[in-house]
Amino acid sequence: MDTFFQKMMPVFAILIKKVSSMNLIILRIAPIFLFSIALSSNAQADLSVHDVWSAWRNFYTESGFKFKGQEQISNNEITIDDATLTAANRRNTSSIEIKLGTLKFSKDKNAVNISLANEMPITIIEKSDSKEVLEASLIANVEDFEMSADGSPSEIRFRYSASAANITLNKLKLTSLFGFSSTPRLKITQKNIAGTTLYKNMSLAMSKHTISGDLTTMDIFLSDSSKDYIAFVGSNDHFLFESTGASPMTMQSNIIFKQVEDGYNSEGKLKIGPLSLSLATQENQRKFSLQSSAETNSLSYNITSAGIHYTINQSNLTYSIIDNQLPFPILANTAQIALELLFPIFAAEKKQDFNLLVNLDSITLKDEIWDQFDPQNNILRYPANLIIDITGQLQLQKNLYEIETNQSTFINPQLPTILHTLNFNEIMLNAFDAGVRGTGNFSFDNKMQPIGSLDLEITGSNQLLDKFVEIGVIQLSEVFLIRSMLSLFTIPGNDQDILSSRIEINDKGQIFANGQRLQ
Repeated sequence: MDTFFQKMMPVFAILIKKVSSMNLIILRIAPIFLFSIALSSNAQADLSVHDVWSAWRNFYTESGFKFKGQEQISNNEITIDDATLTAANRRNTSSIEIKLGTLKFSKDKNAVNISLANEMPITIIEKSDSKEVLEASLIANVEDFEMSADGSPSEIRFRYSASAANITLNKLKLTSLFGFSSTPRLKITQKNIAGTTLYKNMSLAMSKHTISGDLTTMDIFLSDSSKDYIAFVGSNDHFLFESTGASPMTMQSNIIFKQVEDGYNSEGKLKIGPLSLSLATQENQRKFSLQSSAETNSLSYNITSAGIHYTINQSNLTYSIIDNQLPFPILANTAQIALELLFPIFAAEKKQDFNLLVNLDSITLKDEIWDQFDPQNNILRYPANLIIDITGQLQLQKNLYEIETNQSTFINPQLPTILHTLNFNEIMLNAFDAGVRGTGNFSFDNKMQPIGSLDLEITGSNQLLDKFVEIGVIQLSEVFLIRSMLSLFTIPGNDQDILSSRIEINDKGQIFANGQRLQ
């Protein structure tokens, strides 16, 4: 029988799939919820309500959205009743509808003021090949909303602000999955939002966005009929989002990766103030909770035809993990987390670069944890460090936006790729005054058979094993077994308590360790 979390995988898979289109929602539909697009310019030529309404409408419709509404037009005012934006993918398996209510564009001296409904219903539908259907009904609400546009018809700037913007889940339906034992909950709130966006209407529509806000909170709760649940609460003190982009004047899709194929590109930075997260789950009587906080947080991205490039940095993290199947809680700090990812998004006949960097700096366990297994302080309580730096080349055989996401592919992802090279620029782990460091390079033949070598150096392993025996973590007989296994792969290094190893794979698939064949 599927577990609660396996059942929830399609939901999270859909959310992950939606990440690729969130930039679109933020940059296209955002004026509506205030995560918006403000179009812009410093020029002060006369700007009419017709210019602003035309730019507004074209900006959405040329991006793959359909606009419906009843227009009432005069010289200095345009009102659109029952305004609605809709978008769907080619197979109609994914769709979104946003009811804007009444839009009004009115002239005021050198600016055009825009007003819209305080409350806007949103409907999102996702269908999978297995006939599973997710239907979410949301309500977007803005308080004390103000927006105005100035500039010229070729360069328009929207300035906007609101004391609060909220997105609340009204209804969530999961056909053929399972029923909820209680009403699902999702609410996102942002306070004191303000922003501007410069928009230049040329052969490529150039835009520049700046959005800032104060306290942001998120509250999610899902529970099934067996009373298993997932609860998530998060908040941050403030945020600043800056981005630039270029869009073709006509795009045929609302899928952001497909738009990149048409010529769209975007880059941006998000800075978030002190952040706190709380996650609690229950499944089959197992309870788990995570409490985490970070002092500074930043994300940058670059989306072009060459691929997606993300970097994430967090500093001064603290986290607490409690699991009723663990003998004690895990309490730890990390000075810094740095993640970087570069990955192609389009199928190609030539080799494409990719890279992955993970850097966890100064991971320290609280003394309460150390005292559980080393009360006499026999092991040096140095911070642990982890670095994984991988680069390489591959070929995507299918565009990312064409890869269907469902439960099985989410659990066992199998991207249609041909791997050409894989380089371990650095692999490093230091902990308990011992460590391992490695570098290596591999190429792959037509049968995806690796050919290359990996060089490793292990320091402090013998002393650490002796310490583990001393404090009773492992038995002496187990140490003999571990050292025997290490002797198959390693040789003594240039200094005391240093082991080295060179693992090689030749073009016949034979594996060697320090010149000795293992397979």
